[in-house]
Amino acid sequence: MKLSNILEGWGKTLGLLGVSAEERKLSWERLKICQACPGAKESKVLMMIKKAPTETDVIYCTECSCPCNEKSLVTGETCPLNKW
Repeated sequence: MKLSNILEGWGKTLGLLGVSAEERKLSWERLKICQACPGAKESKVLMMIKKAPTETDVIYCTECSCPCNEKSLVTGETCPLNKW
């Protein structure tokens, strides 16, 4: 994941950047796939830094180490396992 994509994903999560309805829908579709993936694990760090996190807010990918929620919000990103 490129630095610019990391910043974009976190910017959208923190509300610093806007998220269109299409991006939210795409993100949700991607997160459903991530949740079912055996490579997705819960992150204690994400649990500590996010206020009132949902289940999808705190999972990360063990293949690329990216937080799934933030990565899913970046249209140009892809799954390292080619699942999305």
